[in-house]
Amino acid sequence: MAKCFSKRWGTLAGGFLIHMATCIPFIFGNLSTYFISLMHRSGFFDVSQIGNDTWILGLFNAILFISMLITELIVGRFGYRITLVIANVIFSCGCLFTYFTIQHSIWMTSLTFGIICGFGAGISIVTTLDLASRWFPSCVTTVCGVLISGFSFGGLVWNWMLSYFVNPDNLTPNQNLGYIRVFNQTEILDRVPNVFLLLGTFTSVVQFIGIALAFTPPSVNYEDLNLHELNNDRTSALHEKSLSSMEQSKDGRREYTPLQVLKDPGAYIQWITLFTTLVCLLGVQVSYKSFGQTFIRNDHFIAYIGSVAAIGSSIYRIVISVLADIISIKLLYIVGLLVGCIFLTTLHQTIDMGNGWFCLWILILESTLSTPLAFAPSIVQYTYGTTNFKSNFSLIWSAASLSGLGGPVLLGGMLKSIGWTTRYYILSGVCGIGFLASIFIRIPFCIKKPPSPDPTAELSTTGLPTQKHTPETEASTLGQISTTTAGSPE
Repeated sequence: MAKCFSKRWGTLAGGFLIHMATCIPFIFGNLSTYFISLMHRSGFFDVSQIGNDTWILGLFNAILFISMLITELIVGRFGYRITLVIANVIFSCGCLFTYFTIQHSIWMTSLTFGIICGFGAGISIVTTLDLASRWFPSCVTTVCGVLISGFSFGGLVWNWMLSYFVNPDNLTPNQNLGYIRVFNQTEILDRVPNVFLLLGTFTSVVQFIGIALAFTPPSVNYEDLNLHELNNDRTSALHEKSLSSMEQSKDGRREYTPLQVLKDPGAYIQWITLFTTLVCLLGVQVSYKSFGQTFIRNDHFIAYIGSVAAIGSSIYRIVISVLADIISIKLLYIVGLLVGCIFLTTLHQTIDMGNGWFCLWILILESTLSTPLAFAPSIVQYTYGTTNFKSNFSLIWSAASLSGLGGPVLLGGMLKSIGWTTRYYILSGVCGIGFLASIFIRIPFCIKKPPSPDPTAELSTTGLPTQKHTPETEASTLGQISTTTAGSPE
């Protein structure tokens, strides 16, 4: 019991570290001003290409979908731990190769820092979420929120470390490039390629520590539980009409196959909510520093804003995940998107309000707009069951991936033509669409928690949990056997 207890909490801690190491979306906004400045000095980034840097983060998000789709195949072939090792190697190589690509082309950088890193991160994310859900089946929302909070917590560590490495003297951008400002100080630009060597090395070490802490549940998993329940249902109801292709779970909810998810209108409501909200989150993450540098002359302070927003988002996800298991996922989802919509509308006004207010606005936006990231796994698990969780979650998560393509299309040319104020008005409208769609997500306002199976329960040779032998259980077992014998042909 104690050994399994330590393994389940070790798996949660290891998953947190792995998410923390793959937090590119929460460091991209801080890094982008540095490598854009380097590219401008190298001659392959000018005013006409403003917004093209969004494709790096966009492709990172987009490739997550493809990697999540094949994760189940990799896990089935190599197991969880080897899968995580493969993901670590892919992600780290993407960071290390960016040392070369950042000095030659923004599109080559999109390949290494966007596609390759996104491929490794996607495998890690869905694998750790699946592992944690198996260890903590009665509080999926909470543990998924804890893991995904590590995704934003990494921004606290890496933003601070990378800014001090690249710009230790806290120099400010001193050259205008359209609506943004860039650095032209040689001492800063010469350090930019090396930051990716530093990032690749540190994130690889952190991921290997997380992998060492992660364990597969020794006995009970979702497939075992669902098989057990399905067999019991069929044994006790042979006279009834058999279930169709949908299986019945313990608490009466249906188990959906990926094909059935595609036929469900509710899946498209979830998809629209996730897509629109994450387009807005992408817009904030890639632009908050460039926008802040138009009126704040303190590079380290803006880096601190990224760190504060990351840790605030991390705490926010944990808190709302715990509250969701107590109160209501749907209520918190709707309120979070409404607040995000309001603060997007008023973001441009922080120019006249002071640096502290700008920090507060970014903190609230990165927190509330990340609400779907905290709730998406548990909503999919509740709505469509656990038997095909990885495949069903990947289908819904394709919205997050395609937001990586739709975001750059929407945001890429926007800044060159309309400026900051109208840009945030448009993003607020997109967020409003997500807010309206969230009202119609097919989950009740109050969800009754299912009973918690014991992951340390021993399994008999038939794969079912064993019971203690007491006079009452023996009598009950003998009664069941005699009933079954009397009702079966000799």
